[in-house]
Amino acid sequence: MHFDDETTGWKAFENGTRTDEHLFVIPDIHGHADLLEQMLALIARIPGNGRPRTIAFLGDLIDRGPESFRAIQLALDAKNQCDKRIYLPGNHEGMLLDGLDLPLETTAFYHWFDCGGSSMVAELPGHMTASQEEIREQLREALPAGYLDFLRTAPGHYKSGDLLLLHGGLRPPVGPDPEGERERFLAQPLASAPRVHWARLRHEFLLWKGGWDKARREIVVHGHTVMCENGIESGVEAADLADHVSTHARISLDMGTGFLPQLLALEVAGGAYRFHYVRKEKYLP
Repeated sequence: MHFDDETTGWKAFENGTRTDEHLFVIPDIHGHADLLEQMLALIARIPGNGRPRTIAFLGDLIDRGPESFRAIQLALDAKNQCDKRIYLPGNHEGMLLDGLDLPLETTAFYHWFDCGGSSMVAELPGHMTASQEEIREQLREALPAGYLDFLRTAPGHYKSGDLLLLHGGLRPPVGPDPEGERERFLAQPLASAPRVHWARLRHEFLLWKGGWDKARREIVVHGHTVMCENGIESGVEAADLADHVSTHARISLDMGTGFLPQLLALEVAGGAYRFHYVRKEKYLP
């Protein structure tokens, strides 16, 4: 299968937003390791600019697609092509963790399986005749060493200059103690996540237009919420769907990779940003 890629032009952030890193942000992969591999190859071809090079993953590398285990490994191995690799978990990593840690009678395993985990189970040999407990044990053994322990303690967000990276969304800064509420919200663990959680939040986050700090320099970069219903013809079109900087102070990178053969990533250097778009050729929107 051949892949097409496209890179948009640079665009300056408003209000002085900037980072001192050369930052690349990759959103939800959902088991489509071939698209991730192409995106990482594209990033590897981009020259350095003297800043520390960071590649950040926004979670949901697993489920729905055919190669969840390889997607995880590609993300882990990305540390070899950058100065820093950030792996933030998403709600699908949280469901996997609950499905493997909680007793079967809680139905956490069945919930994960029904929400896309079935494709990950399908990668296991002999899964058709194995019991649920046997499948859980196979999953534990098939995952990279230390991966589940990492998820149990992984940070839910990453701050890069004026950029805040996380999977789902941030609660709007309202109430008598917005800074304290934000700190408590972001400190929630991944396991047994409640409905209002950084890995799951959507509506109140997506609708907020009031900015995230008084100077309105902070930009939230996230995945989780798909920004399109159909295929995207160009990187410019994908960038337009992702770029909500001027209206909502956020960048939404999820272009439906779990269902559509396309992936959008963000590059930030200093006070400017651009997008990289990869899709499979012969794609029918």
